[in-house]
Amino acid sequence: MKIASALPATVLALLAQPGQAQPLRPAADEAVEHTGSGWVFPKHVGDYTRGSDPECIAGTANDCGANYEDSRAMAATVYVYPDDSPAADASYAGAKAVIEQDLEQQPFAQAWSEGPFRVGSARPLVGEKIFYKIGIGADSTQTSLYFFDTGRWIVKIRISGRTTDASVFRRTDDFVRAQPWDSLDLGAQACTGSACRTERPLAIHGSTPEMLASLLVDQALEEVFPKDLPPCDAAALAAALAAEPRKRADGAPEPVEAVAACSPRRGVKASFVRLSLSSDVLSKIELDSPDGLSLRGPLSFAVVAEGRSGFLTELRDGMLDEQDAARLIEALDDEARADFATANGDGKHPQLTPRFLR
Repeated sequence: MKIASALPATVLALLAQPGQAQPLRPAADEAVEHTGSGWVFPKHVGDYTRGSDPECIAGTANDCGANYEDSRAMAATVYVYPDDSPAADASYAGAKAVIEQDLEQQPFAQAWSEGPFRVGSARPLVGEKIFYKIGIGADSTQTSLYFFDTGRWIVKIRISGRTTDASVFRRTDDFVRAQPWDSLDLGAQACTGSACRTERPLAIHGSTPEMLASLLVDQALEEVFPKDLPPCDAAALAAALAAEPRKRADGAPEPVEAVAACSPRRGVKASFVRLSLSSDVLSKIELDSPDGLSLRGPLSFAVVAEGRSGFLTELRDGMLDEQDAARLIEALDDEARADFATANGDGKHPQLTPRFLR
């Protein structure tokens, strides 16, 4: 998706008033610097090449971006927005809405994965990534959105193209990791956005962790729901999720545990499950699967049953505190509940639920 309704940087310079700060200026090696944030748009990022000079959206002072393309026709756009940008896609929800409005017209378009994505070295950041798959088989295409809110400045990256082979997933993620994240002016007082809170738990959706969760619940848990269930309590749930995992004979943590169970309302059973996956497994989810999510664990979710039907829902990455646990319990009654599988009344035989956009 290329930048629309924009003026070239050279034209903006001619229109600027004397003494007015320029939003873009040349930097070394054909790069261009966004003067407000310090962000640099390089000429080359890995196999990607910037197609032209970065541009700023007409009618704004600091909403700027650049288009890139690699040798296999993957198209990327990198935007920098201030926190008060009027752009519809300057928030994560808005950026997703803009993409999904277009993709809803496409058959078999689905949100394949969504969750945290980690970048940066001097100042680590954790943004949100959502990967959309469109179509099936050899004719399928994809588009991925990466969103980093640092407080004063927002960096948004979108990459689209054909799914030519399995390497495309790693190459798109690598393009984002290779951006000059340390060029952002993010001192301790300046980095206040969600991307700066690197330890926060996040809701996740992804084929690999959801498949693992379903298999482990079905095959490794002998009993999902105990007979006597107390009312759900956030403090008790947070304490259970934070407790040390049981150890196997080899000293490694049990990969799956039903750590707490309660009744959110009359006639409904909820069992809260924790997955303690090894760093090797988490690394493979990030680097070797289409999901491409930067998970740190533990993963937690709820198995809920009412009568003969059940579902697996609200998968999260990271340690939950009492407020997070309260939100998790509240979500069980929400119509927008994030189910990722259906199950029977015993919480067994789960079947994954794809998230098609229509």
